[in-house]
Amino acid sequence: MFMRPRECVILALKHEEPDRVPIDLGATSVTGIHARAYHDLRKYLGLSEKPIRIIDVEQELAEVDSEVDRDVLELFHVDVINVNRVLEPMAPYPIHI
Repeated sequence: MFMRPRECVILALKHEEPDRVPIDLGATSVTGIHARAYHDLRKYLGLSEKPIRIIDVEQELAEVDSEVDRDVLELFHVDVINVNRVLEPMAPYPIHI
């Protein structure tokens, strides 16, 4: 039986050996994918064509959203997602005087 993604990532962060190497696709700007490369990847895989949202204008990184791009995330068994896109914005905090 395979480990759950959370368990796999936690073990790797603790320098212990999970059952597989955790996979991250676009959860951070360091692990992102260029918008053109992402478009070409979807096309190569035969997935539906759709508009690609840009998450980082300077690097032209595609937003790999946990809901919209579920097909890609499941195909590659991605273990890490960008939680900033899942949760409501938390900042700036309202100032109460």
